[in-house]
Amino acid sequence: KLFRSSVCTHMSRMDAEQNESFKPLLTYVLVTRSSQILAFKRGTYNRVEDYLRGSHCVGFGGHVSELDRTLYNMKTDLGLADNAKRELFEELDLPKGDKERVAQGTGLEIVGLLNDDSSITGRKHFAILFRYHASEDREWDGPRRGEKSVTQLRWLDLKSLNVQLREFEYWSQLCLTEFFPSSVRAQPSFLIRRKARL
Repeated sequence: KLFRSSVCTHMSRMDAEQNESFKPLLTYVLVTRSSQILAFKRGTYNRVEDYLRGSHCVGFGGHVSELDRTLYNMKTDLGLADNAKRELFEELDLPKGDKERVAQGTGLEIVGLLNDDSSITGRKHFAILFRYHASEDREWDGPRRGEKSVTQLRWLDLKSLNVQLREFEYWSQLCLTEFFPSSVRAQPSFLIRRKARL
């Protein structure tokens, strides 16, 4: 019921991001395979805010656009699933079998909503969380990117997650702690972003 046309409307991305009465919809897709989750580092070839460049992520996705809305989905999810599929096709070079699976929506499910008002970016976006269960195709052993903005693409083992949570952008931190809490080992720490003298 959340995605009724009386609640959601299409407008230009610029207008929506300038007006805090609206929140543009995004999809954020977690790609998993058995006990692994696919992660990457944001490169410099993207349109995200400066503070997100170079951060590690576990979510693939982007803004839902008019292109995602079709005659077949305007009464169901307003193009959310089609957007999630499109983003996976753009950001990853999927194995042939997974291209067919994604196109059919096989292995793709909505697992939650992400509404984060703790930052300027969060206050301007509302994410639909998807999870894609990748196939066992051996091509996934060496995942390949589809866009230049996706760098250091790799699988993280959720049974022995040996990463600093602070290295991940905030939405990834929220997803890791919510969906894989036993894998996250958070320790108090600090990071000096500006080394100028006080």
